[in-house]
Amino acid sequence: MLKKSLLLAALLCCAPLKAEPVYQLLDVMGGKEQMSQMQEQMVQMMAGSNPVLAQYEGVLVEWTRTYMTWEQMREPMAAIYKKHFTNEELSELVEFYQSPVGAKSINLMPQLFAEGAQIGMELAQRHQPELLQMLQAAGLDLGN
Repeated sequence: MLKKSLLLAALLCCAPLKAEPVYQLLDVMGGKEQMSQMQEQMVQMMAGSNPVLAQYEGVLVEWTRTYMTWEQMREPMAAIYKKHFTNEELSELVEFYQSPVGAKSINLMPQLFAEGAQIGMELAQRHQPELLQMLQAAGLDLGN
């Protein structure tokens, strides 16, 4: 009996633990790599929208690399996924994203979101006159 207990204890101590499905999902989706891309996009957006900040792009890069890190985002992101998915569903997502079509979707996701955002911006610009009319009808003084 003692030998069995020691063997079980040794197996539990030394066997590699399987990561929780949520962490497997974040890893397979390339969370760390996506965070690096987000850092770059944030710097470009901030520098591109403000000429003064553009002069300090190096500071913006340092700031994002210091404070907008995957290590700081990982746990809150895991909590979001845990809030919306069961462990079984998370495991299914891991399985999907490990498939060829899942891997393709991960690689295309930034492009798909960018193209979708572009469509949204074009729609907003196209219908800006209607927005202005609606705001005026609601009582906003546009200074015309």
